Amino acid sequence: MWTKPTASLQARTECAQRRAWGEIGIERRPVVGAVRMIYAFGEYTLDTQLYELRRAGDLIHLGPQVFNVLAYLVQHRHRVVPKQELFERLWPGQFVSDDVLERCIRVVRRALGDRRHTPHLIQTLRGRGDA
Repeated sequence: MWTKPTASLQARTECAQRRAWGEIGIERRPVVGAVRMIYAFGEYTLDTQLYELRRAGDLIHLGPQVFNVLAYLVQHRHRVVPKQELFERLWPGQFVSDDVLERCIRVVRRALGDRRHTPHLIQTLRGRGDA
């Protein structure tokens, strides 16, 4: 299973000056000791510092690992992300079943109003991963 956000994601980039990053843009703001990443796509914003997903300004509650899965997919939106890579990056050194990852993807889809059989944001490519 591989995961990759579809082309319908859109956003903007800001870091002293704005520049395009393809379908999704990134807004970077200086934060004490870190760079704040805010991804905007459709009605959604994903703030990686505050660990928040919002739809039209309303907070959508996600568990920490579900948030991490979504953030990783958005950060790597321009390519297919293999299942094994998700395991290695999000659960390093731990045994995690495919069911755990599938549940996280299912919760992410539900939070984004996406459907497995008619995806708009996250598409699973059997035998290749999520795209």
